[in-house]
Amino acid sequence: MPNLNKAKIRIIFQASVLLGVILFCYAPSLGSFFVADDIWQVNFAHKVFDGRTELILRNFTSNYLQLPSFGFYRPLLGFTFLFDYFFWATNALGYHITSLLLYGSAVWLLFLLVRTMTRTWPDFNSSWTAFFSALLFAVTPLHCEDVTWISGRADLLAAPFYLLCLLMFVKGYQRGNDKRFYFASLLSFVCALLSKEISIGLPLVIGAYVMVWPKEEEFANPLDATKKPLVVSTADESGETTPTNTDETSVASGTSTALKQQQRPMNARQVAHYERAVKKGKKKKKKTRHQGTAGGEAANVSDEMESDEAGTNESGMDSFNADSAATAMPPDSDKANSEASKTPVSAKANSEASTPTAEHNSLASHPDSKKSIGALLLDHFKIAVKLGWPYAIIGGIYMLVRYKVLGEFIGGYGGMMGGALGRHLILRWFDPVNISRIMLPYPASISTTMMIPQWVTGICLVTCVCIVLIRLLAQARPWRWLLFLIIWMATAILPLAKLWGVGMELETSRLLFMFTMAYSILWPVLLFHPPRKGAPYSLPASANRNLGFVSALVFVVMSVTMTWASYRTNTFWLVAGSELKSIWLQTQKLVEGLNKDEKVMVLGIPKDYKGAHVNFNGSTFHHMLRPPFTASNMADRVLTFEPFIIGPFEVINTDRFKALLSSPKVKGPYVWNRNSGLFDPIKFGGQRGMPETLSLPFRASEDTPVKSIWKYHGKGTSEVRGNGLVMHDTDDGAALQIEKLDISPLEYDFIEFKIRGALKETDPRVLVPMAVGWNSMSVKKDRYENWSVMALNVPKMKENNEFRLHLSHFWQWFSAGTIKSFVIRLFEADTIEVSDVKLLKADKIVPFAGLKDLEPLNTGEYVIGKEPLVLLFDGQNIPNAESVEIEVTKPNYFFDNYLMGTRETAVNHVLQVGLNRGATVLKQSFFEEPAYYEIRVRCLDAEKKPVGEWSDSVTVMKMGEGLDTYVY
Repeated sequence: MPNLNKAKIRIIFQASVLLGVILFCYAPSLGSFFVADDIWQVNFAHKVFDGRTELILRNFTSNYLQLPSFGFYRPLLGFTFLFDYFFWATNALGYHITSLLLYGSAVWLLFLLVRTMTRTWPDFNSSWTAFFSALLFAVTPLHCEDVTWISGRADLLAAPFYLLCLLMFVKGYQRGNDKRFYFASLLSFVCALLSKEISIGLPLVIGAYVMVWPKEEEFANPLDATKKPLVVSTADESGETTPTNTDETSVASGTSTALKQQQRPMNARQVAHYERAVKKGKKKKKKTRHQGTAGGEAANVSDEMESDEAGTNESGMDSFNADSAATAMPPDSDKANSEASKTPVSAKANSEASTPTAEHNSLASHPDSKKSIGALLLDHFKIAVKLGWPYAIIGGIYMLVRYKVLGEFIGGYGGMMGGALGRHLILRWFDPVNISRIMLPYPASISTTMMIPQWVTGICLVTCVCIVLIRLLAQARPWRWLLFLIIWMATAILPLAKLWGVGMELETSRLLFMFTMAYSILWPVLLFHPPRKGAPYSLPASANRNLGFVSALVFVVMSVTMTWASYRTNTFWLVAGSELKSIWLQTQKLVEGLNKDEKVMVLGIPKDYKGAHVNFNGSTFHHMLRPPFTASNMADRVLTFEPFIIGPFEVINTDRFKALLSSPKVKGPYVWNRNSGLFDPIKFGGQRGMPETLSLPFRASEDTPVKSIWKYHGKGTSEVRGNGLVMHDTDDGAALQIEKLDISPLEYDFIEFKIRGALKETDPRVLVPMAVGWNSMSVKKDRYENWSVMALNVPKMKENNEFRLHLSHFWQWFSAGTIKSFVIRLFEADTIEVSDVKLLKADKIVPFAGLKDLEPLNTGEYVIGKEPLVLLFDGQNIPNAESVEIEVTKPNYFFDNYLMGTRETAVNHVLQVGLNRGATVLKQSFFEEPAYYEIRVRCLDAEKKPVGEWSDSVTVMKMGEGLDTYVY
């Protein structure tokens, strides 16, 4: 059985804890099913193994997986899914195992990196700083999206290469520019870049390391300095050595630091600690540095060895001689451990160390100490450039290849998604909520039911600040580390400038993966950073030790809290995966129950569950109904309304829905019931044959068929005035509600009302959110949960503006079966007046739009090629319609924009036709690049002013650049 000393026992314990918390948080995900984009990854691998090997080359010469609106270049990532598919096919277990292994390797490499970078620290400080850094990184809930979502693997794959690049560079730098480590670092950098774009910041991180640490640091006595006697060898003038027992007293009297024979071999770090203890013992006896005793010789030798450690050669690398090699070797080197116990300090070294020059503090005697700060910075900059230029060249080549492939340097999300993200960039960057979600990383589903995790973590962070202040008073100076970590965090955030932000349920938190590496190191470094050498004041040993224990306790409490939160957050992803699996199985049952030539129509495939992805679009859903997920192709018999690639999943094409509803060969519609885990048939009820316009009054009268009236819920006062209701001093939760209705959703398509008002004088908003819901939409529910949300322009609210919402544009409108109630959610204001609420039919408001001689996919999109595109339109039933206006979007844009978006951002082409019914040919120049586009029509009167509303959008997909991979 191997000899286990305390250091080995400690590292086994630390590794076991790290492995244990990772398994506790994420092992349950091994039983989870695929979700969202995971289906794309499996589909890609299946097509490669099915004979389309050109897709492998496409990964190097085009956008990742050839997805529209996604400007990503990640060729190495695709190989991991090919590997998984080869062994596991459609068994999600293997994919999750790969992700978990990648995550575990990233956690361990972070531990090794911190351990290596703190190698000159006292062993207690270094070991526990590395451990708690890795522990905080392992358990943060911000990583659930990366680990449990298989498609979040890009960060998991890039992270080990990213950390290995840093680790190899640091090791090579510490060993005098060892080329083996240096080339290993460069290779890791290339692999990190090919895994994910965020790795482009690595050259700056490496440059920051060289700039901040031009030489080894020197620190005061360790927290864990042993009091047990050691057997060392003292050198006499003849060079012979004699074993001598020394304890703290004999060390104080100046025993020589030459280490040749020991009862138990010491590693390099212990040697360094022992030599510092010798120095401390000499100072306690207050002996002069020129005294020629054995104690003075020992102290001077120790000074010289530490001075050598801090010295730099011409290239700026750490310079080591044979006598100091043992101390300089990293703690994980077996060679260093053996040589530290065998190599004696020469008599010549003792003689040289006794000279006045060598007696000075190494920092004071270093040649750099005579230079100005500007000269020092210039020297360090030259070193950074000398070592960093290969990384810069590799990064430059990567950016050129990326530009050649994607047509842009930055990339990221394109189309409407990218446009919407850029539009509200400033608001998201200055939103303090985003910062709070990083420091208190708990999803709203946990926070709203239990605030304990936030309070515990908040108290721990306050305690951390207090301990840091005490450390600063005790002459700990972590400025180098602080500067280095700030630069590291900045390089991980700046490439995400357009994507910055974390959702309420920690959505998109995967983008912060590289940032959390540096942030996880920050607090342990600040709390365990040792005091500088030669400080005029230091904490007593007992106080220093107790402060270390308190720091460890704080991190244990934080880690336990975040471990619990990660486990809970991970369960949301498990539920999401189980739900998609149930949807997949239930859809197959619906198809199996169909007769020949029949199809089934389904609605309400959920997009997410408490921030965890379920299904994103029609493409992923229909791929689940094809091989390799099913034995035969069932996708052709299922009709859905989710956008095929990207877009708002709530909206549907009403004309298409009603046409399919009247077809005898279409069964359904069915809507997914999350509570029962089944598809429920929609049973349409309510009154039919209603008038063209139905008023929903604020005061009941004999003239209106609806006798129910609106009720106001909220702060302030309200009064009925004419056909409206005036509300004063409303709060953010104010709402109007009407109940006891009995209306078929097939009857009406729009709700219309007039609104005017004024915000409070201190309210600077220009746009305010408003929402409409029906049936289950209680006034107590959150505004943004299953509501049709819109934005109101505050300046225009001074007038009595007419507002109209296309209710039948949302699938939830039809899934209700019978409309029994309405809720209009309001906003905080000084005065709001709502009047003339009506329900309207689309017959005399919305024109028809469609494509001639083309059949849509089962998701509703039309596939187009190079042949002419003929658009059919009909607005002759709309009063005063004389002509039509046609709009075509930009590539990968859609008209149903995100909240507070504008129509103009999506429109690319506008043309007018002087007919209210007919056909027109759309130019091929409107659809130049392979992408998806939307087309819509509205009517104009004789004065070219709009009448009615826009038609339902017609979506077309131009094939090319690999889009066929996701269409067929």
